[in-house]
Amino acid sequence: MLPAQNTTPAIKSVIMSKPAAPSSATPAASTHVNISGRALLLSRIFKVSDPDKEPRVEYDTQKTFANSGVPVYNYLTTQDRNQLSQIYEYAADKNYDLKVVDELAFQWAYYRSSPNSESSLHYNASKGRAEGAFDPVTGQLIVAEFNPEDEAIAQRLLTSKAFNHNNSIIPGNVLNALLDPGRGGKHSAENLRFIQEIVYAFSPSGDATDPTATVSLRPRDIAEMKLAQLRNEGWDGSTTPLEFIDRKEALERGENLNGGWFGKYQNRLDSHLTSFFTAGDKSILGEAYKMASDKGVDLKRIDKLAAELGALRIQQQLAGELIRATTNSDADANTDKRGEVDMAHMAILGEMHRMSGL
Repeated sequence: MLPAQNTTPAIKSVIMSKPAAPSSATPAASTHVNISGRALLLSRIFKVSDPDKEPRVEYDTQKTFANSGVPVYNYLTTQDRNQLSQIYEYAADKNYDLKVVDELAFQWAYYRSSPNSESSLHYNASKGRAEGAFDPVTGQLIVAEFNPEDEAIAQRLLTSKAFNHNNSIIPGNVLNALLDPGRGGKHSAENLRFIQEIVYAFSPSGDATDPTATVSLRPRDIAEMKLAQLRNEGWDGSTTPLEFIDRKEALERGENLNGGWFGKYQNRLDSHLTSFFTAGDKSILGEAYKMASDKGVDLKRIDKLAAELGALRIQQQLAGELIRATTNSDADANTDKRGEVDMAHMAILGEMHRMSGL
């Protein structure tokens, strides 16, 4: 019989392009007063007017605003600040809403402050499970993507001479991060269009394409490769990718999926006895069996402790049934044996403590 198919799509797309705002970055009618790009940089991101009060460049990326109060803009290098000044001046001359440059400045500075990190969503299928590649609730593989328009812009820039010949107004490593939807964070509708314009405007290559350029794998490409790998390992689509990986890893650890470590050793005990164990009993016994196996201790020592615990659980069950039958009460009657069960658990923990010293 064919396995029941999982109806949840294997890939969950997270679109990193924000919807277009009512106003766009299209230049407005000329109303601007001639202010230098440097003055705009100082006033808009550093909130100062005196050049002597411009913050020094911060190079220690171990410091962040969260742990040391260092503003993210302080990580902009001297060259970064010079280039952003040119961009502010260009945008002002073209009568752009300067918020589009503010957004770029923040993204640029954020990259400088943590060049090896992803965005707050950091969704990239090349990452491991603990690093954000899977939705922990749905089990889907998460992919960060731009909308089609922004992806087209990214593709054009990544194959341009300006990018590949390293003559962009935005440094190549910064631009590469901005064009990766898994790293650059969410872009406004105007942001990538403006980035494309200034890269072409400041490059001696203009908007020329580099015929030798190749675009590195995009997040969805990486996700599809990951799914292909899982199919080669036996994933048939009847579960989500994360469920398959969890099951595979549990089997590799030697776990019985129906009972943790206890499931691997439960056949050593009478099945009638084990039916009285609680989940907590199975957990502690499973850990004890695993430790004994790893330490080369005779497993019969744990068998004896398990049998004693099982006998107490049976007595506890029978005592409860007797009290309920004679008193016609549904009250919990397990308290009489609870102390003895606790002592049995302590005996198992004591044995584990002894084994840990071996």
